[in-house]
Amino acid sequence: MIIVEGRVSVREEEDPKILCENIKPLVRVDINKLYILIGDQSDLKQAVDEIKTIFSDFKGNMPVYLCTAKERKKFRLDRELWVEPSSELVSILKKKFGEKNLKII
Repeated sequence: MIIVEGRVSVREEEDPKILCENIKPLVRVDINKLYILIGDQSDLKQAVDEIKTIFSDFKGNMPVYLCTAKERKKFRLDRELWVEPSSELVSILKKKFGEKNLKII
């Protein structure tokens, strides 16, 4: 599979054509996800506020999910709060939320 970039050419007496300007291979990227377990939905706002300050130094492409233990619900954080995983970030999050409450899958 490929990605084709270009423009469409439409002329009266011809079928429409795509004029190719660039061809790139379509690469599948398996992206891990970061899951953080919190108590319940009432803890959600406080957790997001704390995460915002922590994540400002670790911006990246890994989606982050907050999961509630009580309601068993999962919430994906906004794209602006996705992270670039690092041992420093994992260490900070383990201290904040507990080692058992953090998973990267």
